[in-house]
Amino acid sequence: MLVEGNTLIFALVGNNISHSFSPLIHNYLIKTFDVNAIYIPIELKSNISNFFRFFSEVNNFSGANITIPFKEEAYNFTKVIDNTSKKIGAINTIKKASDNILSINTDYLGFLYSLYNDLNFNPENKKIVVLGSGGTAKTVVNSLLDKVNNITVISRNKRNINFNEKIKWLKFENDKTTLSFPEADLIINATPLGVKGEKININWDSLKKDCSVFDLLYIKTELINSAKKAGLNVTNGLNMLIYQAIKSFEFWTNLKIEDNILITIKKEVLNE
Repeated sequence: MLVEGNTLIFALVGNNISHSFSPLIHNYLIKTFDVNAIYIPIELKSNISNFFRFFSEVNNFSGANITIPFKEEAYNFTKVIDNTSKKIGAINTIKKASDNILSINTDYLGFLYSLYNDLNFNPENKKIVVLGSGGTAKTVVNSLLDKVNNITVISRNKRNINFNEKIKWLKFENDKTTLSFPEADLIINATPLGVKGEKININWDSLKKDCSVFDLLYIKTELINSAKKAGLNVTNGLNMLIYQAIKSFEFWTNLKIEDNILITIKKEVLNE
């Protein structure tokens, strides 16, 4: 990769991002589509406002992905251009355009892509259980609101999500609690539980035989392994991650990329 004086900078901005696949994915896209750019990780301890000042002042800093824990805070520094992102109240992708910083949320696009294509799951009129109520859960819930009438959020704290007649909340008491979901059509893990091998205690015998499980973590977790053993339809968040990256790249470059490049990225870049 040749870095020149006019090379554009794209970046991943967040905290604790050393494990991220995003630089691998985006630098592959940059090379494949011959874009004069480089994608770098920026580990930010705090104060996203300082980053936005820097982003505005550096002429060749063209776009960025914003990740945990800054997605909601970053929303307030940009001009949000799609309605779903406005409903979510969080963004993950920004770019410069004239005197504005434009933003979108490609996380929900990745989620819906994987939901339909990997799980082959149509959420219309289904009963959904979401584990967690953080920013990721908020994205998932808001992307489903116009499709379902029954979402149950289970978490330690009742925050981030606007609960109403469609969305109810149940308190997650502790890690030893065994969860039963006899009516659930889909269970979504939107927590970090599983990254360090943690187990989510689910009574697998309580589930419908056609229940699906979507773990948004993009590693192979204990939840995924247990769901497979129970004979359920399962997927993790890897395709969601790749698809949202492709949509971010399109947003920055105005290129149109065929979805089938996702398979190539999994095999050639991530060795999956």
